[in-house]
Amino acid sequence: MLKKELRNVSAVPLTEALGKLGRMDSAAFETAWNSIARITEEELGSDDVDRVHVLSLLKDLRARPELGALLAGFATTAIRTRKDIILEGLLEAFGEELMANDAVRSDLNGLVAQAEPPPSIGLLLAYLARHLDEKLWNTILSRADTSTLPQLLAFQAAHPAVNSLRPQGTELDALFQSMLDAVLSGTSPPDVTAQLLAKPEPFISPAALAAAEERIASCVSLTTDAVLRDPSVDVTPARSAIALLHARAWSGVRPKAFVLARLVPNSLPNVVIALDGEEERDAVLHTLHDLLLDTSVLATPAQILDTALRTTAGPQRVMNLLFPPASELERMRVEAARVPYPPSYAVVEPLAASTSTSAASSVSVAKKSVDSHGKTAYTRLLEALVPFLCTERSLARENPWIIAHVALLPSTLDVDTLAAYLLAPPDDGWHIRVADAITKPAGSLNDALADVLVHIVRNCATPREAVGLGKLLKRLLNGAEVNEAEAWTRAARSLERSTPLASHAILRTISSTALEPPLLARYRTELAATLAGVPPAKCNTEGLRLLRALNAAAPDASGDAALVPQQRAVFLMKTIERWIEDADEIDEEVESGMTELFVSLAPVLQSVPGKHWETVLDLIENGLESTDMGEEDELLSLARTLRLLASVIELAASTKMLRQEYWALREKKIMALVLRLLEAQGSGDKDSAARAACKELLISLAAHIPSASLDPDTLSKTVHLLASNNVAVLQAAYPFLQQAAAKRTEYLVIESAASTLTVEATAAEDGVRTPAFDEPVAPKIELPVELLALVQLQLEVELDDGADGELLSTWQSMLFAWMLIFDCFVDASAKVKAGFVEQLRDLDLVELYFAPNVLGLLGVMHSGGGGSSARKSFKLDVWAIEEFFLSLYDPRTTLSPRLLSAHLFFRALESTPTLIRGWFLKSKDRQLHTAVSAYISSYFSPPLIATALQPLRALPSDSELKADGWALRVGGGGSEALLSYTVDEQSLEVALRLPPEWPLKGAEVREVRKVGGIPENRWRAWTFGLAQNAAGDGGVLEGLRNFRKNVAGHFDGQVECAICYCIISVTDQSLPTKPCRTCKNRFHASCLYKWFKSSHASTCPLCRSDIL
Repeated sequence: MLKKELRNVSAVPLTEALGKLGRMDSAAFETAWNSIARITEEELGSDDVDRVHVLSLLKDLRARPELGALLAGFATTAIRTRKDIILEGLLEAFGEELMANDAVRSDLNGLVAQAEPPPSIGLLLAYLARHLDEKLWNTILSRADTSTLPQLLAFQAAHPAVNSLRPQGTELDALFQSMLDAVLSGTSPPDVTAQLLAKPEPFISPAALAAAEERIASCVSLTTDAVLRDPSVDVTPARSAIALLHARAWSGVRPKAFVLARLVPNSLPNVVIALDGEEERDAVLHTLHDLLLDTSVLATPAQILDTALRTTAGPQRVMNLLFPPASELERMRVEAARVPYPPSYAVVEPLAASTSTSAASSVSVAKKSVDSHGKTAYTRLLEALVPFLCTERSLARENPWIIAHVALLPSTLDVDTLAAYLLAPPDDGWHIRVADAITKPAGSLNDALADVLVHIVRNCATPREAVGLGKLLKRLLNGAEVNEAEAWTRAARSLERSTPLASHAILRTISSTALEPPLLARYRTELAATLAGVPPAKCNTEGLRLLRALNAAAPDASGDAALVPQQRAVFLMKTIERWIEDADEIDEEVESGMTELFVSLAPVLQSVPGKHWETVLDLIENGLESTDMGEEDELLSLARTLRLLASVIELAASTKMLRQEYWALREKKIMALVLRLLEAQGSGDKDSAARAACKELLISLAAHIPSASLDPDTLSKTVHLLASNNVAVLQAAYPFLQQAAAKRTEYLVIESAASTLTVEATAAEDGVRTPAFDEPVAPKIELPVELLALVQLQLEVELDDGADGELLSTWQSMLFAWMLIFDCFVDASAKVKAGFVEQLRDLDLVELYFAPNVLGLLGVMHSGGGGSSARKSFKLDVWAIEEFFLSLYDPRTTLSPRLLSAHLFFRALESTPTLIRGWFLKSKDRQLHTAVSAYISSYFSPPLIATALQPLRALPSDSELKADGWALRVGGGGSEALLSYTVDEQSLEVALRLPPEWPLKGAEVREVRKVGGIPENRWRAWTFGLAQNAAGDGGVLEGLRNFRKNVAGHFDGQVECAICYCIISVTDQSLPTKPCRTCKNRFHASCLYKWFKSSHASTCPLCRSDIL
């Protein structure tokens, strides 16, 4: 009973009770104490004891002097019986008391040293806490495993003194390595390993620690390198490794971790890597330098630069470590400049034309590796360097050599900003000093920018360098004076043979300005005179060199300056004619150069008749016949031919001699060749800048194609122009395609109207004539399948201002194609419109493509529902949706596509209301019904009603609806048309009202007045037909015309009653339907009744024959 109660008793009352008992009766106390000691000893030895409660009880009896002997006895018994867990508890609770007992301490020392069976880890740690011993610590380490390691780490945290101990060997190294492997492989959480790495000295050897650092650094480095090149790489190992950085901040790991966190978003969520010291920042910059030069890295130069700036290293440090030195950049620039342009690039940049005399042309250039955006390592460097120097302008000013690299980059905001800063307007006389220095032996001008520019000019050896030089000079010469342009012309003249590309760049830049220095005009004449003396045998060598120089010096076409005087131009043309006649073979480049030259010569010779015009037109015709839009290397010759043709057409329009004697004779054939090129499909790839430029030139010439050259199939053959990714091509092509659409519609209208051919009766051999018969020969009324293919796209991606170019291109091609479809409805007859509508309905284009895409773009398809896809519909309050000017279409913003979509929906409701109404009624989405109905009634119905009734107001007074007794007016607040017909001073009138939901809701017909003689069922059929026709694709005007035909047809052929001389009886509103079989006159029944009654006879009042 005592044992049971002792388990539940609180130590505090027991201590108080023992104290009172001892004061009252020492013998009783001794008996009680012995009983408690015996029971406690038994409890500690049993297997089911609540040891925590017993130890707590003993702790509370600590004040009793008898406890020491009791504890010693307990410890001795536990040592003898190997109750390690009891000893562990006793040592933790009463370690000082037990270790003070020599006998107990001696027994404990013997137990700890015992090998078999070994003491528990907990007992050893409890002993170690009272007796710090390195040998014992190593014994503990040798027995540790993954289950006991957390116990050791907890012991380390509770007893900091253990940190002074060191492993004698590699007791824990193998375990640590296996744990590290598990963490890095992602199969184990990093918590325990991180704890171990926080203070590893007591646990693992220095060698194992160094190996771990190397392993972690390698893991982070390898994973970072891999994921920067392949986004599918698993970053778990690096994430786990970096998690260990919180435990031990190794400088060898942090730089790579910093790069990973910055360049691979979401790779290390909620992890902040802070660099410590200049060494780590430099390590990051070195890494970023390598990544910038590596084209296999997915990170963009902008991302790399941003990461470099976030290291907080100074600008000069970033400049020195992120980017190569100037000498290395110059080597890369020279190498990059040797890469030839595509053959067609000279279409948009004349200085890019290849030159066989270039020193670089014979050098084999190895193909450079490019990144995922098609950029070389050199381009990547510049795309980081230029923005960096835009913000660090002092560094830019200290390094003017950068301008040579900027010249090779395409124009961007940063490039233009940096160029404007470095090429700031120089002081007076600067241009002359630089130009004079170019003509003299090498020497410094003590002006960093001037020295760099002179170096660029003197070393201009490739087309890329020539293009770059042209860009620099264009900015430098902006605002220059005539005398400064004269100095540059002098420099270009001196470079003509030594550095021809630099000379051409200078000449083209000066010619593009309005300066026109006198020396330039003299130089042109000098070149023309020299060229005129070149014999046919040298046309491909000396002639080509001079052609290039003269074309470079040619004045801008928009200016008033002439290339050469007229007489000099005639001599020059005669020389070229001799080349054509006498040369064995003229190179293609020479022919192309001649074509470019003729563009400048044509205005000079426009009033001079002669064989030279035949030569020019022959060159144009041959150029158009021999070129193919699909061949990239032929685009330059084609572009020059088209520019020459445009010049000739413009000159012929203002010069009678040229127009009548030359152009009129060749126009039809040449323009047919232009049409053939327009019909060519091309390569099927995206338009390059050169091909887009050629298409624009072709399309600009399309306006001059004679209408007779177009046929009904022209639209089918040229609609591929709408597939261009270049909006300028689309805008230029649309008017021509609109004309082709009108041609097709006109053909279908005429052919469908004349679709029934009457075949004359023919005589058979037996002399019997066969009866005449009608054979229907109707054209197939349909829109071109090539056009419909462009709109059969389901674009589920929402268009926003961040949409990529390919998506924008797809949207704009589709929208332009729908515009052309609705253009085919313009001036179409009812029969042709019906054919088009039937085709659109059969293909289900409105339901599948038009409504989802167009209304989706306007936000109507999404505005009715909730959820993440819901968004507000596009407001049209301030926009006039009845018109849209495609010349103002801007693909850089979503406003233009949305406004064009609104206009398209307006045209769809106007041209094909039955299709839109059918789609609307077919839809089962009630929210969509509400949204569409509200949108149409708010923005589309008012202008549609005005548009539908406008033709009624514009009808002339002699039109069929306003003549011969008919009258038409618009009333009802501008939403109602009233048509009336007067016969015999009696009028019928109907009102056709367009409701506010028009055209989703049909027209309403109201009977205002009705005359007699019209059966009720016929009248109902007429008014029902009027409502149906008005709501159909024919429109309101067509419905009213059909109603008039019905009424007029009813009264057509009706003669006046011979008795009352009226068509409609004033008595019963009937028509004269009672005929006389003899004289064929007709009478009202009521009039005959009166006649019979008054005459007392049933004879005809006219012929007196018996009517009955």
